[in-house]
Amino acid sequence: MGGLGKTTLVANVSERAKVNFQSHVWIAMSKEYTAISLLERLIRNIGDKQEQMRKDKNIQELRTILNSKLKNHKTIVVLDDVWEKRTFLDIQDAFKDVGESHVIITTRLEDVAFLAQPTHRLELKPLDEKDAYDLFYKRAFANNENHKCPQDLKKLAKDIVQRCHGLPLAIVSIGILLSSRQQIPSTSLVLLWVAEGFAVKTEDSTAVEVAEVYLMGWIHRNMLQLVEKDELGRVSRCKMHDIVPDLAMSIAKKVWFGTTNDHESMTMVDAGIVRRLSATAGANIDKQMRLPHLRTLIAHGNTTSTSSPDTLWSILFESRYLAVLELQDSNITLVPRYIGKLFNLRYLGLRGTKNKFLPNTMKKLSNLQTLDVKSTIIERLPQGIVNVKKLRHLFRKSRNLRSISRQKLWGWRRCRRQGPNNILG
Repeated sequence: MGGLGKTTLVANVSERAKVNFQSHVWIAMSKEYTAISLLERLIRNIGDKQEQMRKDKNIQELRTILNSKLKNHKTIVVLDDVWEKRTFLDIQDAFKDVGESHVIITTRLEDVAFLAQPTHRLELKPLDEKDAYDLFYKRAFANNENHKCPQDLKKLAKDIVQRCHGLPLAIVSIGILLSSRQQIPSTSLVLLWVAEGFAVKTEDSTAVEVAEVYLMGWIHRNMLQLVEKDELGRVSRCKMHDIVPDLAMSIAKKVWFGTTNDHESMTMVDAGIVRRLSATAGANIDKQMRLPHLRTLIAHGNTTSTSSPDTLWSILFESRYLAVLELQDSNITLVPRYIGKLFNLRYLGLRGTKNKFLPNTMKKLSNLQTLDVKSTIIERLPQGIVNVKKLRHLFRKSRNLRSISRQKLWGWRRCRRQGPNNILG
């Protein structure tokens, strides 16, 4: 199994031992390696690396040359992650009687490992429970006295460690990720939380400020990983470590959260009850699907359908209670007039889409808080947008978005007095 520490162990041993050898060769294997290409690379990296070699040598000649080099140069050869038994069998003659040179192989496959004598094989096992917890605490709580896990995090730590299945690499990776380090807040994530209703206004704070407090709690525990910054150096995209989503999704399913990345998994979504749906790039959306109780749709990247890119809108025709519609980088080309009927819509994300204009029915979106049309070819906002008095955040591409009339702009400014809008370029 990957992540047991085979490569790490070999790297540690060979690094300490290579001072006693003339040459050191490490090759990360792949399924595409042929015997001839592997022999040629080994020969080039042992001894005189400037040595010229004819291109027309057959496999037997190459085996002889490599064997001779290994005899004359005390070398450590590491073939990391060997996938094909045949690849090694085709070159093994080169490793016979090689003097003081040594050959080390790592593999996930038992039949490859059995090429070595029993006394020369080492099978790594997953960590037992105690060692797994000790390793996780040492990495995740490195700054705590005796690497002690806080009481309020013990249940979460237990769930995470159990999902690592004793794999040291997974435990170390997520432990380091969760250790203390500085990160920048993500505006988009905060606004989504507000639109979802996860953060609400209090007597002393706005909903955005409340969401930022929540985000700082996640940042303090470093459950989020930086993916991309925007042009101002702020975090524009972040993600959870590969192991954390498994934990999150096991909980999310209990609150009618659906995900899909292909046609098969799409059909497994219970359309009659699903409240939130995440459709990843490449998802094949069934045009017959109806989602009457949908509250949130996040469809990043190019989704496909059985007819056209805009089939998505026919699917959402009955989704009258939508609060969040995030379609960043999807292949939609229009926003239909019926969007004005989505009275509950608070967040509309069209960044990076091919949409050319917005219908004037958007003036009916009385609850819209965030509109993101950045990196689109939309040249004009509908005039009725100034009547959307709850709109607080507008993300736009300032160079190609024409201004609305001075009269309407004055009306917009008047609306701003009702709350702290952010008009962002």
